Amino acid sequence: MSKIKGKDAVAELVRKIALTIPKRSRTSVGRVRVQGAQEILHIRSGTNEVLTLTMKLPLSRDEVLNLPYAEPSRYGLGKSGWVTFFIDDNVLVDPADLEEWIDESYRTIAPKTLVKQLPAL
Repeated sequence: MSKIKGKDAVAELVRKIALTIPKRSRTSVGRVRVQGAQEILHIRSGTNEVLTLTMKLPLSRDEVLNLPYAEPSRYGLGKSGWVTFFIDDNVLVDPADLEEWIDESYRTIAPKTLVKQLPAL
């Protein structure tokens, strides 16, 4: 699959991926949680120009932070593996990467009983 460009296309793909998350719940606009766990994905349109996505990526964090649109999450969360992506209309994102990041965040945060139900990596 080729890369997708821009905040609207990325937001739409994130929504589609989020709908496939097992035992998910949406506690408020832009927050995706897993039953019995904390938030695994935070989606926010801070302005009309930028979409922000925040996920916990302890395994791929160092690699992901090489992307020009990613930075450690603020308030000390970055030290724990949380990464925030700033997507504007010029950013190109590989859909496979986005799926992997959401999966990693899920596997990191979801209860172990739910993670065991997923296919092995």
